Amino acid sequence: MLVEAAVAAGSVGPPGTAVRVREDVTAGRTVDVVEVGPADARLRYWIDRDGSLRRLELHTDANAWAQLDLQPAVVPRLTPVPRPAAKPRPTAPRPR
Repeated sequence: MLVEAAVAAGSVGPPGTAVRVREDVTAGRTVDVVEVGPADARLRYWIDRDGSLRRLELHTDANAWAQLDLQPAVVPRLTPVPRPAAKPRPTAPRPR
């Protein structure tokens, strides 16, 4: 029920339309393949047993599945972009 609620929250289908399609393996991990959405806009979420999204599939108009594989990883800390030194403002003489 929790997976259905989480998946349905971002789907185009009404609540209760998430269906577990099968168990599969991707990147050496066991996943549950969950499908949501109406027939003309189906999405499949491949969720591993830790709750991480491993693959997202979209059913296309050509009756094929477009897929995006996701690889959980640590995002490296980016170094700040150096900013140019501030230029001093020209000073106008003060009126007396």
